[in-house]
Amino acid sequence: MLLLFTILGLMGMLVPLSAQEEHPMQPGTRQAPGNTPPYEALFGSAFPRPDPEQPVVVPILMYHHVRYLPPEADRTWRELTVDPVAFEAQMAYLVEHGYHTISFTDLADFFDRGKSLPQNPVILTFDDGWEEQYTTVLPILRRYGLTATFFPPTQWVNSSNSTLTWAQIEEMSAAGMAFGSHTVNHYSLPQQTHDEARQQLSQSKAVLEAHIHKPVIALAYPEGNFSPAIVQLAAQIGFRVAVGTRSGVEQRPVDRFALCRISVGYGTPLQTFVARLPVPSIPRSHS
Repeated sequence: MLLLFTILGLMGMLVPLSAQEEHPMQPGTRQAPGNTPPYEALFGSAFPRPDPEQPVVVPILMYHHVRYLPPEADRTWRELTVDPVAFEAQMAYLVEHGYHTISFTDLADFFDRGKSLPQNPVILTFDDGWEEQYTTVLPILRRYGLTATFFPPTQWVNSSNSTLTWAQIEEMSAAGMAFGSHTVNHYSLPQQTHDEARQQLSQSKAVLEAHIHKPVIALAYPEGNFSPAIVQLAAQIGFRVAVGTRSGVEQRPVDRFALCRISVGYGTPLQTFVARLPVPSIPRSHS
């Protein structure tokens, strides 16, 4: 059985653990199940409803830091970092081979009402709200005409020189970048009580929306950790999709709260990066 059906089938079986604080890593609407109106009441008959078990190929690339590392950098640094030259080469490859960046709203609209996606869709994501996502990543994205979704823990914003500021986030949003929730404090959600997890989700969503004046519909689980109870909370609060760290490029409507991503690390050769992507479709010429 598919992952989300399994998750939802386990609803209510988990006992929330007591809150356990984690420190930030410093390496240097859809309604709840059972309350959803009929599909036609939400969307009419303008679009065919997608098969909930039919996958759509949409690679979701996961980045954290984009900076240079010293030779002695440890494994964690290397797993969470891409050097700027390699990152730009990856973006150039996507553009040159006909990939089109989409948002999580685009993907959710495809899931919910069959809204068409462009050829060779791809979603770029950046976790944790590091400052170089503004100083290094944003100029490269704009140079290549690409968009991305950024997931900053709201409590980290304005917290140090290494994290994004609200002014930067607002500027990035105005430039066409999207933002999603990564909770308030980057705590592992299954380790929180029900009320604490609800606060982490609802408060981060509300704070982001107050700054960017746009709906926040995507969630990135801190450390990729979630549970059936967390999935249910996310749906109730108004998130439409969520991502973890499970690897893959096929996304199914039934797995909308457990979407796959591809992690990109330091020193990854371009050919390895390319091999992890689906073969791009080549547009037919019209003569």
